[in-house]
Amino acid sequence: MSSGQFVLPATVIRYIEAGVPQRQLDSVLHLSQSGSENGPFASLDALYHHILNSAHNPDNDPHMVVKWILSIRFALGPRTLGGPPPAKFWRQLLEDVDGELSYRLGPVSSLITVPQADNTSAPITIYHKSLTDFLSAKTRCGDLYVDDTELHSFVASRIVAILKHKGPVVSFVSPDHDFFKFLQYFRYLKLLAPAGSAPSSSDALILEHSLRDFWSSWARIRNMSWHLAT
Repeated sequence: MSSGQFVLPATVIRYIEAGVPQRQLDSVLHLSQSGSENGPFASLDALYHHILNSAHNPDNDPHMVVKWILSIRFALGPRTLGGPPPAKFWRQLLEDVDGELSYRLGPVSSLITVPQADNTSAPITIYHKSLTDFLSAKTRCGDLYVDDTELHSFVASRIVAILKHKGPVVSFVSPDHDFFKFLQYFRYLKLLAPAGSAPSSSDALILEHSLRDFWSSWARIRNMSWHLAT
């Protein structure tokens, strides 16, 4: 049996354990009884859809959590620092208020694991590739679908927010040290890379005028760290 065939039962178990077990189980059984879609992924798709619809999205953006998951999976280029960034980086990039990432992703903990905020080194883990396969196929995820243009626009908006604030919207605990660590990953965002996709026109002007000042801050912090190390 291939590993893919274990995805559904493994996800069901995590989902049941993430809440009141009997209620969670009842909702899963209801999904299996009411599913009307055909295809090899019908049961898994119904479960993914159900779990993702329970996420804490803001009223003005029902796709926020999907955008976050896709950003975590696809927003960075391949040349990072030897592995995925810690969850702390995504908190700094995505949050508008402290604790927002844990709150919004809490209901989907059976699909994606988010370390505690005081764990500054562990990455966010998407349990199985089938989740992003599901989200990347409009025929499977339906009204949860976020196309590339919408995703790029979202990532660009987060970059613009960082540039406007000259750092993450949620303040650093240790400004110079945390800023340096953040920028080590921030510079690998595909939209900032020479070969990356261009941001939407509404954000391009702000990016153009802000990047120079932002990277001068990066150089200042990097030089400061180098002098401290020597």
